[in-house]
Amino acid sequence: MAFASERPVPLASSRLGGEMAERSFDFGRNSATANIAMARAALVNDNCNRMEVYSRRAAELNMLEPDNVGLVGSFMLACGEYDAAEYYLGRAVAYDPETSMIQQASMIFLKLLRDDPRGAMQIVERVDLSGQDVPPNLLMAVAVAYAENGRMDEARRHWLRLTRTLDVPLDSKPEAIVARFAPSRTLTKAIVARLWSSGITPTAQWPKEARRAQAAD
Repeated sequence: MAFASERPVPLASSRLGGEMAERSFDFGRNSATANIAMARAALVNDNCNRMEVYSRRAAELNMLEPDNVGLVGSFMLACGEYDAAEYYLGRAVAYDPETSMIQQASMIFLKLLRDDPRGAMQIVERVDLSGQDVPPNLLMAVAVAYAENGRMDEARRHWLRLTRTLDVPLDSKPEAIVARFAPSRTLTKAIVARLWSSGITPTAQWPKEARRAQAAD
């Protein structure tokens, strides 16, 4: 996933990326890192069955590394395996309460996709968004969490910050924005559905006062 300090690009499948993952795996079948690489390559190609095999193997090889376990949880979320995602993300947080922003975004999305907006807000309230390098998926997760809790001013403010981070127009299609950093079509569809149902999009239907205020911000 791209970070705000980078130029975000679509997570399209890459033959070179796949070959590098295969090469890494050939030299380290018993390495959690190699299995994570294979899981990521499978996920980018929407092969969730293959992703799950390598992800679980990676977790078994290094269950005590928060970043490793957190990635497995994020991969599971991307394929709609919510129970597994909750288990692995929960373990990551248990090992390291200050887990990465990528995992925090996954945890917020997981709560939202399980229809627990209050649980999502509890996570949002613990996240430090004051820095400049907040990844776009976290900004989007926070925006949706605010919207689903009826706090539309905050939701619109974070959506605006997201579009500025990505350097795209405010009225860009949500599908195009989400596809720039979501690791699977399954997760992209789920997030886009939440954007519509929460009222964040379409931005063309924001109150005129809100659009003027956002434009002048």
